[in-house]
Amino acid sequence: MVQATSPQVKFLSYAEYYAYDDGSDNLYELEDGELVEGFYDQTVYTGDGTIKSMVIPEIEISLSDILG
Repeated sequence: MVQATSPQVKFLSYAEYYAYDDGSDNLYELEDGELVEGFYDQTVYTGDGTIKSMVIPEIEISLSDILG
């Protein structure tokens, strides 16, 4: 009987992670020494919406103030 083996996982140091480039536009996080593909949270604003600061919630900026 042949047993399937899982591929070896290479754990990266911070320096290896920082220098890592696979030639794509993919974003990666380093989690417990392993690369985890991630992405930025994206929010689409339309119309006369407002943008709230996540750091200072009392600040609200209208899209028209930014886009003119």
